[in-house]
Amino acid sequence: MQLAMIARILTAVLVALPVSTASAQIFNYAAPQMTGDNEVPPVATTAIGAATFEWNAATGNLVVAVIVQGIDLADILSPSPLHIHGPATESEIAGVVLPLGTDADWRDLAPGPGIGFGYDEILTGNEFAGLNCTPGPDCLDAFQELLDDQMAYINFHTVQNIGGELRDQIMPVPEPSAAALGVAALAAIGLTRRLREPA
Repeated sequence: MQLAMIARILTAVLVALPVSTASAQIFNYAAPQMTGDNEVPPVATTAIGAATFEWNAATGNLVVAVIVQGIDLADILSPSPLHIHGPATESEIAGVVLPLGTDADWRDLAPGPGIGFGYDEILTGNEFAGLNCTPGPDCLDAFQELLDDQMAYINFHTVQNIGGELRDQIMPVPEPSAAALGVAALAAIGLTRRLREPA
């Protein structure tokens, strides 16, 4: 049921995304089922969400799109409600590796599917906390390894659940032509451009 709802969320905000030349340096990841059940310990909430990540290993550019349903803008924890945590398995808790934007970056998608967030930044390897690496290229490599090994999770914090209300493990996404999840990932990544446009 929740997966179907998340699919509808992503479909509702599908935007045209130009087809780009495939590159061995670009990697897609997703957290397709952000729920309270995935929190450690689980959190009682009816909210759900989904996130996609596009990582350019050559430039250090990280593009993130997140859509959440069932949470109001007023309930987002300030100043930093969204983070990537790791290293950790699905049953573990870890510190923040990378904070993603601020509460002011979120926008109401009404009459769309909920609230959304777009994040696009070129990382230098100096932004990471909780990674045992030398700031710079070594940290960029360590960050990608964390994603590839599925040892990172995204956590969404609210005023009701300061420790986190929605969580999901970040996983690699196959080429869009190989899986429906890939299509959803590209759709949500395209959403980032819309979310970052001035209101």
